[in-house]
Amino acid sequence: MMRVTKVMEEMCGLSVSSTQVSRLTTELDETLELWRKSPLPEIAHLIIDAT
Repeated sequence: MMRVTKVMEEMCGLSVSSTQVSRLTTELDETLELWRKSPLPEIAHLIIDAT
């Protein structure tokens, strides 16, 4: 399994430390948790396109 730091270097040309990755992951986890717990508005119509 590739480390995030190596993936970032190869895909984005960015050099990041493991500390930066950990800090950003924590921030993303907090943001995702807030989004997951937010209520959904009432949906009148739902269209699903499988293409």
